[in-house]
Amino acid sequence: LVGSEMCIRDRATPVNIIGKQALLKYPALTAQVTYLSDKEIHWKTTDDKGQVAEQTNALTLKSINPTQYFLSWVEDDGTTVSQVIDTEKGTVTAFLTYEEGGKRVSQFLEGTFQLNK
Repeated sequence: LVGSEMCIRDRATPVNIIGKQALLKYPALTAQVTYLSDKEIHWKTTDDKGQVAEQTNALTLKSINPTQYFLSWVEDDGTTVSQVIDTEKGTVTAFLTYEEGGKRVSQFLEGTFQLNK
C-alpha cells in the first residue's frame, strides 16, 4: 500500500502557491491569505466573534513535495505560526505559540485549504 501511495503522490500535479490567494478555514477562524513571494505573506483573519486582524509578515517557505508546503512566520505581537499545507488534500495543519497570562503557550489547529481561482 505504501508503494502505491508513493506512486500516486509522484503523479500529483504540482501546485505553486506563490502569487496566489487562498482561503483557510479553522473551527473558530477564517483566513484569507496571499502568498506575495517565497519570503512574504499577507493574511486577514476573522474569528467566530467577527474580530478582524490583518498583517504582512516575513515568511519562511519550504516545498516538501509537489503538493505540500511548510510555512512559518512571526506576527507583530510575537505569535509564531508554522503550517503544513496539502494542496492535493485541501488541508492545513497549523502550530501556534503565543503569550497568554505571562506564559508562552502553544496550540494546534486543523483546517481546510482552498486556493482561490
